[in-house]
Amino acid sequence: MSNYKAITRNEVNLVAAKIEGLAKELQNRLNGSGDILTIGSELVRNTSVLTFSLGELTATELGSPKVVTPVSVTPVTQPAPAPKRVVNYHNKRDARGRFTA
Repeated sequence: MSNYKAITRNEVNLVAAKIEGLAKELQNRLNGSGDILTIGSELVRNTSVLTFSLGELTATELGSPKVVTPVSVTPVTQPAPAPKRVVNYHNKRDARGRFTA
């Protein structure tokens, strides 16, 4: 992740301009005739990209410092004892089908 570059306002602006162009093209195709499904799908994809890009841009501009909380670790020397087996005494029957204690 060393060559990762944060998204800039200019890149978000380009995505917004692409969405605006797709929306206008979709309106033209709705008024006339043409395939609206492919343009609609592309518009939805770009809207999702814009949403996540705006979130990333906001996070990088705020520059919120990472807060690292220490975690306390206690090593286990002996495992916990096994739970006692619960014996179900009701509804026990003998070979003749009678209830037994």
